[in-house]
Amino acid sequence: VPGEVGAVGNPPTELLRSRYAQLVYQPMTERVVVQGLRPGRYTLVWGYFHAEMPGDGPVVRAVDVPSQGEVSLR
Repeated sequence: VPGEVGAVGNPPTELLRSRYAQLVYQPMTERVVVQGLRPGRYTLVWGYFHAEMPGDGPVVRAVDVPSQGEVSLR
């Protein structure tokens, strides 16, 4: 999601109404590569969009593109 998102719901359904967001649904591998982003600040949200996540809910990380080449959500 472009910009910085402070917090999201559990599940984060409000992101589905975002002006622009890229959704990766059920990735086939542990590593997901997102290409074509313009330089700037983005927020990565890792979680279920259809159900609540156990524990603390979705993982939210702010990143700067292209200065951070790789981000781990572990």
